Formats: sequence, C-alpha cells, structure tokens
Amino acid sequence: NLAGARSRQRIVLRMMVRHDRIGEMDSVRILAQPLVLNADPDPAGVRNLAPHFVQYLADVIKEQGLGRLHRSGYSVHATLDLDMQALAEETVKNHIADQGRRRNMSNAALVAIQPQTAEVVAMVGSADYDNARIAGQFNVTLAGRQPGSTFKPIVYASALEHNLISPATVLWDIPAVFTPSLGETFYAPPTYANHFHDPVTARTPLANTYHAPP
Repeated sequence: NLAGARSRQRIVLRMMVRHDRIGEMDSVRILAQPLVLNADPDPAGVRNLAPHFVQYLADVIKEQGLGRLHRSGYSVHATLDLDMQALAEETVKNHIADQGRRRNMSNAALVAIQPQTAEVVAMVGSADYDNARIAGQFNVTLAGRQPGSTFKPIVYASALEHNLISPATVLWDIPAVFTPSLGETFYAPPTYANHFHDPVTARTPLANTYHAPP
C-alpha cells in the first residue's frame, strides 16, 4: 500500500516539524526523495538461518516472562555456530536423500552440543523447514521421545568412570531376555543387523551401537 505509506509519511513528518524535531525545509526535502524499493526476493534464494533454533530462543525468552519479544529491542547472545549449523543442515539433507526412499523415511533432525558446556552449536529440527508435507516447522529435536541409543554413551561413560570396564573389556553380544519375577517375557533386545557378534571388546558395541551388550 504505497499510497497509504506515503500519506502516513506526510503525517509523521508534519508532527516532527510541529514538535521541532526537524525543520520545514527538511520535511519538504524528505518528501521529495523518491522511494527506491528492493525487488521482491526470490523465495528459492532466501535462506532463513537456523529457523528452529531461532524459534527455540524465542520460546525460551517467552518462558522467562520477558514479554513483547518482537518490540523490546533485546540483544540475544546465542551459542549457535553458523558453520556447524550449515554442516548439520547439509548432513540431514544428504542423509534423507541417501536413505529416505530405501527406509521409507521422509524426515530427520540433528542437534549438536559442546560437551564441556552443554552449549547448543547446531540445531536442525527437520529436513526441510518449509515443507508442510513433513510438518517441517515442527522441531523434532525438542519432541518428547525415548532416548534410544543416545543413552548408550552415558552408560558406557559411567562404567568407564567407575572402573567397571575398560575399552578392552570383553562383552557378549548374544540374545538376552530380561524377565520379571513372575516369569513372563519382559524385554528381549533386538539387533538391527539381524545377527549377533558373540564376544566383542567394549569399544566395538559402543562404536557400532549394538543393543545387547549394554
């Protein structure tokens, strides 16, 4: 609405002159300046940097009771590393391109943290933020899900820290069934490769995320 914007401009400039913020000649000079508008951006060339992370920050600010997020002039110092973010986005995209059709998979997510400080350095909430077909604007990294294999390094780290195992300790990758006191089958860890590996050193199941040894 260029005509409406110009009309509003005249009102603002008139008020600025009335309150001695600018002079009458300044107002005339500004009104005489032509407006040069940027061309409409090419949607394919516009890159929304780390959209899921930005939304995550906005939600954190709101949760802290800092209202008027978009009008209060906050300076937010975040931990994101844009080089790491770009690498993470490329990794997710390539993973879906490589494995998606074969595994009937259309989406993926990735979050990377600095282990020493728990700072988030990359957050990719979906394979394509703008793809409504996969609910791309939903941040999968914040979804309530079972930890699955991501918990294995914590188990191994605890065992190593308490000297219960070493990287060379022999563990058994064999079928296991855990049963409660009443005797019915409770849990039998599967193997994604459809076979077990028998005795292995502790470093091997950790590196290859075998299910049974932990």
